[in-house]
Amino acid sequence: MDTFQSSWDETVDFLVVGSGAAAMSAAITAHDLGARVLLVEKSPQYGGSSAMSGGGLWVPNNHLMQGQGFTDSPAAAFTYIRGCVGEEVSEARLRAYLDNAPKAVQYLCENTHLRMHIVPDYADYYQDVPGAMEGGRCLEASPFDGRRLSEAEFREMRETAPQELIMNRISMVISEAQAFLTRSPGWIKLLAKRLSEYLGDFGWRLKSRRDRRCSMGNALIGPLRLSLKDRNIPLWLNTPARQLIVENGRVAGVQGERDGKKYCIRAERGVLLASGGFDNNAQLRERYLPHPTHPDWSCGNPCSTGDAVQMGLDVGAGLEFMDEAWWGPTVVVPGEERARMLV
Repeated sequence: MDTFQSSWDETVDFLVVGSGAAAMSAAITAHDLGARVLLVEKSPQYGGSSAMSGGGLWVPNNHLMQGQGFTDSPAAAFTYIRGCVGEEVSEARLRAYLDNAPKAVQYLCENTHLRMHIVPDYADYYQDVPGAMEGGRCLEASPFDGRRLSEAEFREMRETAPQELIMNRISMVISEAQAFLTRSPGWIKLLAKRLSEYLGDFGWRLKSRRDRRCSMGNALIGPLRLSLKDRNIPLWLNTPARQLIVENGRVAGVQGERDGKKYCIRAERGVLLASGGFDNNAQLRERYLPHPTHPDWSCGNPCSTGDAVQMGLDVGAGLEFMDEAWWGPTVVVPGEERARMLV
């Protein structure tokens, strides 16, 4: 059903709803291909669940493997991923991911401020599935200096989840977390180094307890935010998208809110809904996820309330795999806003 729209407040080529890693990567790529791009984010902070995550990407045959002594193949990767998901996902979709994920990561590493490294002993999760590897396919965002962003831009980035910090304050990469948890040789020296770096940021310590050495999810989002800034790609915070506007059977733009007022944005070449899941929407959880379920059990972005899902449903979009998630056990700590994932 078409949505009548007589006037537009803004017109761009490509509109991205959301501000996580997928949203920012898409915006950067579209800009580099010549499009006028705008990102809108409903919350006062950017980064979404990506900023709160471990910042790791599972990418077989990535461009860093050979230099680190790893040998992979498209056939082995397909055998593994097919063995994990069975026949529910089409072969075309699986091969599209395996063909394009390495290209996407290499493009971002070569054309943005993002840098990634292999976590050598981060094994594929299902080691009994044919095609599994004991390491090499997991990429982690390399630490990023938050001082490369303005103070306002840094504060606007959603913070790392507390379970990914030392003493709820100091950031660490996956290899450091492994050393601390297992108390491997040299872990005390490494901990002392991290602590001294944290305390050594004297001026900032007077303003905030937050660590400006960004790691994990913040190391993924920080450099992408800086890359948006380099390209003068606008990112509007506090701008929720409410409704897809349809003209002649195609999505023509989005009706949202800006400064508390209705705001309509036309997208000449497309709208990308990259605004997360429905962690905090009790009705959608009850409808789609296994029972029992409760929003308080999620450790993801508190602003993930299924807005994109609902906007899609409103214009007749189809849904798939709504009963799936990136599952992990969590614990609710009294007094804390979000649950913590047990790692």
